[in-house]
Amino acid sequence: MKKMIGLGVAIGAAIVAVGYFNQAQAAGKWTGCYGGVAAGYSIANTKASFDAPGFNIATVDGFAADGSSAAVTAGCDMQLDRFVVGLFADYSWSDVTGEISVFNGAAKLTANVDSSWAVGGRAGVLLTYDVLAYGLVGYTKTEGGGNLNAPDLDGWLVGGGIETALPMPGFYLDARYTAALYDKASVGLFGPVVLNYEPVVHTARVGLNYRFNFDGSSSLKP
Repeated sequence: MKKMIGLGVAIGAAIVAVGYFNQAQAAGKWTGCYGGVAAGYSIANTKASFDAPGFNIATVDGFAADGSSAAVTAGCDMQLDRFVVGLFADYSWSDVTGEISVFNGAAKLTANVDSSWAVGGRAGVLLTYDVLAYGLVGYTKTEGGGNLNAPDLDGWLVGGGIETALPMPGFYLDARYTAALYDKASVGLFGPVVLNYEPVVHTARVGLNYRFNFDGSSSLKP
């Protein structure tokens, strides 16, 4: 995971460098607010261990779950020359579901992510007049389900994307990737046995945003 985050940082730095040397001065205004919808696909990878007081019973490295997702999003941006900074808020619904058999198939544990929300900030560079490349970071919380009776999870959201103007005034296409890094949680199974797990949820999605300038106009073109 550290290597993935490091690679993401390096890619983000390269994008900023390209934008800087291209001197992509945007004539339009990205300063304003927006709302939108998105759809995507999520893959959860979870490191889990079955523990009793004083010793580890078993460890599962890579308990996987996957499924589709949908989201609504809103945010506000401010353009600073060719750079854009802003805040965002998302709410997502998903059917990410996973299952694992334990004790030679004697029992099956299921876990799923029903919904989540996130708030955070983003910063990016205008590669051209109509194209913004950005990175984001934020706080996220998810509500789960399944027969594990799992608690809600808190974590960090990191990622990035590309947002580009469409031929229709005010409409923008937003493609992004995020990784939700949730805190470790514990669930009691039976007797003294506890399941400790730490999920990471990767999501790729495509969305449609509608932007409003602070002057009341919907088109970002001059």
